[in-house]
Amino acid sequence: MAVSYGFFDGGTEYGQDEFNQYFDAFLRSGVKVEDEVEEEAGAEAGDEAGNSKCYMGLEVTTDGKNNITVGTGTAILQGFWMKNSEPLSLVLDRSQGSYARIVVRLDRRAQNLAIVVKYGRDKLPELERGEFVYEISLARAETGSSGGMVGTFTVTDERSDVKVCGAIRPRNVLEYDSMIKEQQGRWEEWFRWQQGSPEAQREIAIQTSAPKGQVAGRIWIRMY
Repeated sequence: MAVSYGFFDGGTEYGQDEFNQYFDAFLRSGVKVEDEVEEEAGAEAGDEAGNSKCYMGLEVTTDGKNNITVGTGTAILQGFWMKNSEPLSLVLDRSQGSYARIVVRLDRRAQNLAIVVKYGRDKLPELERGEFVYEISLARAETGSSGGMVGTFTVTDERSDVKVCGAIRPRNVLEYDSMIKEQQGRWEEWFRWQQGSPEAQREIAIQTSAPKGQVAGRIWIRMY
């Protein structure tokens, strides 16, 4: 069938592909931006008063001895979601490579999402983004000449880099903004032409008082 659709009650059955296609159609893969409200002193329960604090989840921290912790948070990868509700401890193994990435990996064949360490010998490992496996990078780790003490990894946050991760965000926002700007530009060009050209279809007057004389088709935009 060339045309597919959903979701309806009744006897129609839907699987993971239909749900994930739906979410992936308008949400880009990435990490959820958490919104935490700090209640002001004296505020009643349920009040909206307070300071809102936004931050990205799944932060990777290190103790400087190759032990890392991935904080709590949520990620969406191609319509599949993963939530880490408790800090996750991992160990970077120098024997497996001088470079590493801490990634969230979607594996369609295994039907799971996991936070794993991915190693590279001579360079940072590439993210796998194929038919069955899709990865986003939370942080990169390097050792050697640029990594401080020999054998100790230096960890760098990569969550804000949209090329390898980024926040969960709507699709086509940039395209939408570009479309609106183009339409605005065309309207302003038309408006200027209407005001200054003798061939204009309508005369447009923008002023506080009514324009003198009667002109067929004139538009008066009153200023206050």
